[in-house]
Amino acid sequence: MSAKRGHIRHVSGTRGDSRLARAVGRKIERRMGRRPASANVLRAFTLFGVIGWSVAVPVALFTYIGRWLDRVHGTRLTLSFIIIGLALGCYDAYYWLAREKRNLEDGDG
Repeated sequence: MSAKRGHIRHVSGTRGDSRLARAVGRKIERRMGRRPASANVLRAFTLFGVIGWSVAVPVALFTYIGRWLDRVHGTRLTLSFIIIGLALGCYDAYYWLAREKRNLEDGDG
């Protein structure tokens, strides 16, 4: 048996041996922290979703607060509150990205 770039190749041509080699190869790759490409794509889409919600929720919440203040107190603060929500959302997205980068560098990802 020889290992080459994370793949296990068995010299024998029997079917049972190749199944064993694939199983061992998957176990080695799991222990080395490798993931299948589909898992990486799913993780990327999940991260995009989290970032989107991290920005959208504060903007929507602060827009609602600004409109409520306009209605109750007769102010014109909606735009200011939208900008505050956007800033907080961007900060939250930056926090998520920094944490994901740190996890990837530590080998947890």
